[in-house]
Amino acid sequence: MPTVVKQRLPLIVMRSPPAPQPDELSEETLLAYLEGDGTPEERAGFEAYLDRHPLSKARFEILSAALAEEDGTSSDGSGS
Repeated sequence: MPTVVKQRLPLIVMRSPPAPQPDELSEETLLAYLEGDGTPEERAGFEAYLDRHPLSKARFEILSAALAEEDGTSSDGSGS
């Protein structure tokens, strides 16, 4: 049986996240959540914020999908 070699392609983001508005979360904050930072209360507050701010939620989803594609994980930040 031939050996299959899986080659990792460079990450190509089809959409770039829109720039944050002055009252929106920074990319650093979005990435910190994706990395699992924050207490359960802070994470719940973050999720509630995203529910009220569609631009931040869209930016979060784009970053999450790009990281999941790069890492080969799910896009919900859980790594599963």
